[in-house]
Amino acid sequence: MNKHAEYTKDRLETIRRSRARLRAIGLILHLSAVLLSVLVAVAMLDYWLLLPFAWRVVGAFLLAAVALFGVTNFVRWWRRPVSLKQIALELETNRPDLGCLVSTAAEHLEDSVDQPTDYAPELVATLHEHSARRLLQVEADWYQRELRRTGMGFGMAALAAIAFLLIAPAANLAYLRALFPWSNVAYTDVKVEPGSVELPVGENQSIIAGFTGRLPKDPQLEWRQSGDSRWRVLAMMPDQQNKFLQVLEKVRDNLVYRVRGAQAVSPEYQITTYVPPGIEDIAVQIKYPEYTGLEPDRVHQGNLSIVRGSRLQWTVSTSGEIAKARMRFASLPGFDLKQDTDGGWTAGFVPKQDLHYWIDLLDRKQRKGGSPQPYQVAVLPDEKPKAEVTEPGADIRANPLDLVPMTFEVSDDFGLTEAKLVIRKMDGTTKTFPLELKDMKSRDARLETTVDLTPFKLKPYELLSYYVEARDNNTLDGPGIGKSPVYFIEYTDKESPLSQCRKTGQGVNLLTLEKQIIASTMAIEDSNPPEKYADIAGIQRQTKKYAEMFGEAYQMTLAKINARKEFDAALRDMDASASKLDALERKGALENQESALQHLYEVCRLMPECQGMCNGSGNCFKIYLKAIEKLKQQTQKEREESLKALLAQAKELQRKQRELVDIYRAQKTNAPDGESQKKEGESKESGGANPSSMTGNNNQKAGELSEQQRKLAEQAAAIARLLEKLSGRDARVSHRYGQKFGQAANLLRNAAGNAGVGNFYVAEKDGHGGISVIGEVIYALEQLYDESDVSADLAAEAYPKAFESKINAYLKTLSYAE
Repeated sequence: MNKHAEYTKDRLETIRRSRARLRAIGLILHLSAVLLSVLVAVAMLDYWLLLPFAWRVVGAFLLAAVALFGVTNFVRWWRRPVSLKQIALELETNRPDLGCLVSTAAEHLEDSVDQPTDYAPELVATLHEHSARRLLQVEADWYQRELRRTGMGFGMAALAAIAFLLIAPAANLAYLRALFPWSNVAYTDVKVEPGSVELPVGENQSIIAGFTGRLPKDPQLEWRQSGDSRWRVLAMMPDQQNKFLQVLEKVRDNLVYRVRGAQAVSPEYQITTYVPPGIEDIAVQIKYPEYTGLEPDRVHQGNLSIVRGSRLQWTVSTSGEIAKARMRFASLPGFDLKQDTDGGWTAGFVPKQDLHYWIDLLDRKQRKGGSPQPYQVAVLPDEKPKAEVTEPGADIRANPLDLVPMTFEVSDDFGLTEAKLVIRKMDGTTKTFPLELKDMKSRDARLETTVDLTPFKLKPYELLSYYVEARDNNTLDGPGIGKSPVYFIEYTDKESPLSQCRKTGQGVNLLTLEKQIIASTMAIEDSNPPEKYADIAGIQRQTKKYAEMFGEAYQMTLAKINARKEFDAALRDMDASASKLDALERKGALENQESALQHLYEVCRLMPECQGMCNGSGNCFKIYLKAIEKLKQQTQKEREESLKALLAQAKELQRKQRELVDIYRAQKTNAPDGESQKKEGESKESGGANPSSMTGNNNQKAGELSEQQRKLAEQAAAIARLLEKLSGRDARVSHRYGQKFGQAANLLRNAAGNAGVGNFYVAEKDGHGGISVIGEVIYALEQLYDESDVSADLAAEAYPKAFESKINAYLKTLSYAE
């Protein structure tokens, strides 16, 4: 074989190997393109039409058939090699200019060709030489072109598959369903809560199904009793985003359930019912404080009302094999009960405040039970004694040497230890007259005495205050002290007390006002809040304003210098009294008030004509008109500022309450027993949380929310009181606004109680009610605060009601004069 023949053979061999490699790749790409096209077609049909199982099986068989056919053809092609002559013929087909020279040369190169005759070698050599020269000019690139076309087809199929995967949200699931139709792959996935669970007999069980992927239009809860093959179906209702809810009510037998939605079917879960450990009896031994004289008592109920300081000893009888019993509180740490020799569970302590509590039980299988609703212990304080002056029981006029008979009635719930009459002169001199109690254990008594006024050495227009005081036998946190209202004895030349002067219509009596202020200050106790002092200080300042109006009367401008000094001293004492009340100095304020009252009586002594003026009579109506108009101008700005401040406080309270209601809603939604709370709340509008869920952190959370709600209720009550006060000074502000805010405060208190026991459904409802009522008041106040409305209201506003009758009388006098 010459060199030209070798070159021809090598060249054809190279082309044959390249052809085999490229053809193999092409066949694989072609088969892959066909398989991808079929897979995408089946997956897209399933994605949009939700093909049933049978059609998806047909698609899977089609894919398998195409794959099998392609692999078989590839193997057959691979096992059938191509000859050099066939390669040469393909060259000549793609290059017609080659003629048949190369194929003839290839034929002589095959081993199977017979040996040539003697003259053939020269011709064959010439043939190979020419064939080699032709092959030098040939590039066999048509195989690559065929591969590029096949690759483009595969690329288009791959791009279609990728595009479907990127565009369709669940395309990967469609591919899986097309490839493995017998698998449980679905476009919708469902997660069921609580799964398999143990449930007390007769309780409700909430089933929550959370769906991902394609959301079903009508998910269903399927359930059947154990041993029964028939499935019962209940439609599930939307609850939260992508979640649906259904409640199996009063479950008494073992159940099997599952959830179905779209193509998703959850596994089957088991509800196993059991008889929970229960409370058969609660016996409470009550030992009252010794000073009450009450015998110990034993009651068989969990709800109690006891006197503060009483010791309680619980004995709880239970059913079932109890491993642990615990007493849980709404706002206090709980503790475990101890088991006695008789099998009961006991605990004892002295409650110091009102309590809501549960008895939680845990049996040996760690199943929970106990009291589903809270019990309540109301701790009642020992009320103060009651004291009344029945005779004379009023302000009286007396002479300095008179003997004044007096009668008193005192009572207490557990017994009295002391009663006394307290008489105080306006210079601070105080005398106490003990009153004899015939029976120290008596709970009520009628007492009599006669008071000799001689030791007081009363001078004209001096006066005394008197009241009766009683003490009980409370040795725990007492004694409790009860006082009667304060009355006055005055020595004047009139037939009756000046504060009871005969008058027409409704007037302002400075003497009466100052007496009431003295009585209110005497009634202040150490436990009273600072607001009590502020209230009395406000009344004292208002009384001073009335007094200043009287000071501008014509008669006062003509008064003697001594009378004027006494009147000015009364004003100074009123001012000092208000300042000391602001500083919570009860004793100093009382001294100034008594001094002011005595100065006013001295003015009445020096100016008999002023006695009528102090009661609003006399010829001073014009002075009243000017003084009242001046007072209106001074107080109008104060009222507007008060109204603006109250409006801002109400809006802030409403905002905070909305935030708290949102927290209640979240707690109700997240709580495992939320549905049962809702049903209990709808039927009873009260109650507590399930003890199986209200433990640990939940208890703490409920206590915190209850405390926040209680503070908001206190703020609402404070705003209600301020609105009541403002209604007395501003005719535009109706008393209904204060009453409405009081209703809102009560609703918020109810919400605090329900939040404390974990009943967030009712707490949310009460909170919404409070927000609604507060909103009504805010709207009304905003209307008042609007300039046009304010102008209209001011135009219609009359003089203060305290002077209305006097103004009308004066106007009537003017009309008669005309």
